[in-house]
Amino acid sequence: MNKYFLSIKRVKFKVIIGCFLYFYIALISPELSYSQSQNDWEQDIEFFGNYIKETHLNAFHSTSEEEFDNALNQLKNEARNLDKVTFNLRLLEIVASIGDMHTNMSFQPSYRLPFKIFLFKEGFFIRAVDPNLRKLLGQQIISINGHPIDEVFEKLKTITSADNEIGYLVNTLNFMEYPEVLAHFGFSSEPGDSIKFTLKDRGDMNISPTLESFEESKMLQVFSEVDKEPALYLKNIYQKRYWKEYLNQENVLYVQVNSIRNNSNQDTFEGFFDEVIQEINSKKPDKVVLDLRWNGGGNDPVYRTSLPKFIAALETNDLNHKNKFFTITGRYTASAAQHLVNDLEYLTQTTFVGEPTKQNVHFFSDSRIAQLPVSGIRVAVSTGWIQNYVPYGIEDRTIFYPDREIPVTFENFQKNIDAALEWILEQ
Repeated sequence: MNKYFLSIKRVKFKVIIGCFLYFYIALISPELSYSQSQNDWEQDIEFFGNYIKETHLNAFHSTSEEEFDNALNQLKNEARNLDKVTFNLRLLEIVASIGDMHTNMSFQPSYRLPFKIFLFKEGFFIRAVDPNLRKLLGQQIISINGHPIDEVFEKLKTITSADNEIGYLVNTLNFMEYPEVLAHFGFSSEPGDSIKFTLKDRGDMNISPTLESFEESKMLQVFSEVDKEPALYLKNIYQKRYWKEYLNQENVLYVQVNSIRNNSNQDTFEGFFDEVIQEINSKKPDKVVLDLRWNGGGNDPVYRTSLPKFIAALETNDLNHKNKFFTITGRYTASAAQHLVNDLEYLTQTTFVGEPTKQNVHFFSDSRIAQLPVSGIRVAVSTGWIQNYVPYGIEDRTIFYPDREIPVTFENFQKNIDAALEWILEQ
């Protein structure tokens, strides 16, 4: 028994001495303490660079391979002094230079600001908040820690993967809500510190970040403050992938599609559109409105079998006309939804109403996802190219503009008014 305890003591003594020597060497040799971190990041950088070049269909359509390699080499040289957050943000900048929404990278913030920001025609507004911060709801942001909000937005665009200028209206605003990102660009100090927001109607307010993750559907919304049922376009944006409502008074069929995916094996996209077609055939509406403004995409083949049948129903009921069939687009319309927009533009006589889409008319897609071996950061890389119909020669549009462009204003949003649908009903 005594020999056993003696051996335990010797082991503990050796462990203590070993730990002491390790930390002593690390203290007097900073290079040694950083070397493993540096090697780790270099391994991720090598993997990242090779994966982009080997996987992307054409990674250098917006930036040159030389510029790409130079950025990676500079990151390697500086890797020893970078923590994971900074390393992630530096890689995000390189990914963003590719200029392709489907080629992007994950970022998992530790801190969050307790609200959602939206860029309306009038400026940047807080459109949703944690219920405990009702006083912030609907406030226009002028500056962040003294930096004009436009300056912050332009800087954060450099880490945003987007196809065109419309893409930044959605993707960049997500970064604006992350204190670690604001601190990285010098717009705040430490990520956990409170941040001074200058609001148009309330002046300066210090807002503390939180470690909580907020579910947007449970946040307090600007339109929820109006004492009436939400406008149709806001009614089910968090609840349903697709739904419809017949407007009896106007004799109009309104169909909103927020995602091109099946709900389940029983509740399918095709089954839903069979119901839409049945309602068109039975009720003979004067107009059909297809709302895609919240649709970020999904899976192209899901709508393929439904589209010919839907168009046939429009033709049969004399609805395939500019003044009878309307499609609403917006800043969220992208990917498979953009593909559907392209099909509708070429195959139907629909009138497009609303905002431009955030996807190029023809675009890189079909992302393949990999995980960097050390940091675990996920990177998605486009492997395909979507080129639709080219009836008038080479197609070079980078932004899809609707026939009738109707900007989203805070005034209408606050009053729960859908200006796009109202314009359609007036035609």
